[in-house]
Amino acid sequence: MRSQVQRAPRSEILDHLEDLLGLDATQIAVQVANLSRVGNSEAAFTTLKTYDATLGGVGVYSITDKHPPGVYRALFYVDMFLRQPGAENHSRFIILSACGYLEELLKYVVRLWPWEKFNADGLPLGALAKRTSEHLPSDLADELAWLSSKVYNFAKHEFNLKHEFGDQQPEHYFQLDEAVAVYLIVRKLGLGLEQLIGKTPGQLMQE
Repeated sequence: MRSQVQRAPRSEILDHLEDLLGLDATQIAVQVANLSRVGNSEAAFTTLKTYDATLGGVGVYSITDKHPPGVYRALFYVDMFLRQPGAENHSRFIILSACGYLEELLKYVVRLWPWEKFNADGLPLGALAKRTSEHLPSDLADELAWLSSKVYNFAKHEFNLKHEFGDQQPEHYFQLDEAVAVYLIVRKLGLGLEQLIGKTPGQLMQE
């Protein structure tokens, strides 16, 4: 039996981004996608990196050719997919990789603050968000729950789109502006989790 939860439409994803980071962020997501769509992948990536740098912390703007260690490794794959020409073909995987960073942060939170005994290592984002929700600030917990159930789960599982779209299936299940928006949402939520952990990016990379 299929879940009654429906994938968040583009407008909802952009609304969440605007609520978290403001209208400028949604405009950047759309601009990056438009530049990439007309074949200007270098300008698209530069535009995203310039905005990403204003958020601080670790993001695609700071990724080098080497895989960053620890919780940041997943961001290397976001960087890799976004750099490629035709990045829209990789929108689903941009979302999966970005959310992988949040998964690792939540596992770290569970190991740091063991409110109850459970093995977090094999749990996906949704289960981690649910198990930790009552111990996180409510706004952060709500965003993690929304992201997991209405975006991440669909990026992870939905491949036969005929169930949802019939014969009018889109070329891409997630458009590139949606993927960029999710990446920026993840960056904001990740910074919130890192603040709760109370360790610098350098310390997180070493553990």
